[in-house]
Amino acid sequence: MARYLVYGQYLLNNVESVIGCVHLESLGNQSFRKKQLEICFDTFDKYDNAFLMGDCNYDWYSENKNVRKEYYDVWKVLHPDDPGYTMPRTT
Repeated sequence: MARYLVYGQYLLNNVESVIGCVHLESLGNQSFRKKQLEICFDTFDKYDNAFLMGDCNYDWYSENKNVRKEYYDVWKVLHPDDPGYTMPRTT
């Protein structure tokens, strides 16, 4: 499927920042999603602050390791006891 990273750059308090939105590949495409995330992170490397939002379509327990350590899953920070599933977990 043709999915893209859409992002905008901005200057906030003289700090170069970026906000991006993605819709990563879904269901059974873990390796492809990993590559998509790498592209996002590589694109954002030059910014002091980066925010990535969207429909990541990944299983948090098995694929969260693909999120770079300097990024936070805001859902998990704000709702630590709620897995936030948008569809039932099958395994």
